Amino acid sequence: IQIGEQFECYAYTTIAYGRLAAIYLREGNLSKASENTRRFLMLSEQYNHRYYIRFKPLFASVLKFAAESGVSVEFTKDMMSYGGYTTERVFIHTMGSFYIASVFEREKPVKIRTQKARELLAYLLLHRNGVTREQIFSDLWEDSEADITRLFHTRRGEIRRAFESLGSKNPILHEKGVYRLNMEEIICDYDIFRQAADEFRQHSESEKAKKVVTCYTGRYLDNLEALWAESTRLSLEDMFLEAAEALMEYYRNTGERSKAIELLRRTASSYYGHRYEIE
Repeated sequence: IQIGEQFECYAYTTIAYGRLAAIYLREGNLSKASENTRRFLMLSEQYNHRYYIRFKPLFASVLKFAAESGVSVEFTKDMMSYGGYTTERVFIHTMGSFYIASVFEREKPVKIRTQKARELLAYLLLHRNGVTREQIFSDLWEDSEADITRLFHTRRGEIRRAFESLGSKNPILHEKGVYRLNMEEIICDYDIFRQAADEFRQHSESEKAKKVVTCYTGRYLDNLEALWAESTRLSLEDMFLEAAEALMEYYRNTGERSKAIELLRRTASSYYGHRYEIE
């Protein structure tokens, strides 16, 4: 990279930035991965260095990271299509309000017509290994006196149309007697949060605690009644509070009083254990 930039010879330099981004991703250094991913894509676009992006074993993780992080949005979309990557098109937001959106415009919810269709999608998202139709009917339509089979297929159609509006195929598969969600084109904040929480529990560092706290943007499926999700809500809330407790202790020790108070206020509505005195 240094020699290439010194002599303004960017062919191998561009490739090197992409490989360096992949290395940082493998090591879990997201800030360095982001920095090198941006440089890799910027040079690829500027000098039309595109062909090697087809080599998926080398650059698949980098393109995926770029799509998830919103790096060089339009160029990343073009390159994933050009390289024949399975493109993740749909972002599902579960922490707080439940909605779906484009991966590249995550703050713009796409409408799914009925509340029950949204609940069905959330239910299948939680039951990744698949669930029988009878169990779905029991958990989602237990007290209904309507034609549940007709309602079920109607709600499936609403989900399919919402995904198709984002350029994605029907996400609901029916295989071997169970219904499940095809996750190939889906990114979900629930998965991002769980990964951050697992990393924090393995290494209780302040930066990992910050990531957990940042990823927890609200109570799981907060705008859905979804009684079947209550145990998951409590479990995720406990993960958040565990990280928040460690982070508040870190802020106290470093004298960052305002950050500690802000975090304490955020956790006050759900935390009934230890009290913290901010000195």
